[in-house]
Amino acid sequence: MNPNLGDTIYGRTPLTWAAKNGHERVVNMFLEREDVDPDRACAGSDPTLLSWWTEGGPDYLTRLSLECEGIDPDQAGADHGRTPLSLAAEGGHVGIVKMLLERKDVNLDHSDITEG
Repeated sequence: MNPNLGDTIYGRTPLTWAAKNGHERVVNMFLEREDVDPDRACAGSDPTLLSWWTEGGPDYLTRLSLECEGIDPDQAGADHGRTPLSLAAEGGHVGIVKMLLERKDVNLDHSDITEG
């Protein structure tokens, strides 16, 4: 079974559904696997999983994803081309902004991609 395959309706992976439904232990199990791509958690017009969580998800899910190797903290979501840092700052999520700024691989000069 490919854990990065999205469902036929929304294109969401098992990791996305576990996170969306608050199953922290299941999210942990997925993020510990080497074959799970946390940047491929959503498809189509959905934001990336990290963007989704920084918009208002629980801090513990953001922390889990930021600790996961291979996640791109600057990846703009397909929704509006917004970076996780931009979304967290706009939403006033101070704890998440601090977590992102503690990472050495977050590009503070990264631009959001917006449609004209």
